[in-house]
Amino acid sequence: MAGFKGSTGPVERSTGHRLGDQGNEQPGRVSGQPDTPALYLLAEAKRQTRLLTSFLLKYAGAHEHIAAANTGRQSRQIKDWPIQGVDRYIRATTGFGQAVTLAATVAQVVLPQNEARMGLEIVNSGSNSCVLWLANLGDTTAAAARPQIFLAAATSPSNWWHGVVGGTQWCGDVCAISTAGTTLTVAEI
Repeated sequence: MAGFKGSTGPVERSTGHRLGDQGNEQPGRVSGQPDTPALYLLAEAKRQTRLLTSFLLKYAGAHEHIAAANTGRQSRQIKDWPIQGVDRYIRATTGFGQAVTLAATVAQVVLPQNEARMGLEIVNSGSNSCVLWLANLGDTTAAAARPQIFLAAATSPSNWWHGVVGGTQWCGDVCAISTAGTTLTVAEI
């Protein structure tokens, strides 16, 4: 920006007008947009919401959300949740949970196979680490060939597993072994 002879302030190069002296137009206002900043932000938020909704419906794949609850009622469906075009299915379940104490160097079943499993958390709440085998108890003797998950002791942030491998919920047997013994807390829905 530069000043012209006789001007009282900075001048916009492209128009030659002094900044802030552009007739009836407000500085920063674009024709066709709301007059106040709050209205502009509201209109922009609505535009972005429409854009994100269309993106979700186009690219999110399945247009459904699955949840579980111990409501005691039968499973049900909620249409257009949380937005139009997406349905929520609530599966009635009581779930399952237990504490499993692992003896030192003894492999044991932590959770049996469950093809209806929707979610799973296994937390090492003990003072020693352990290894989970994603196999039945008879397959743990050939452990090198089976999927394994290491759970550190309870004092570590890596002391839990949420039951998912590569984005897929594990529905098979889960066995565990600890060299010094530990305790696992299990929750399944």
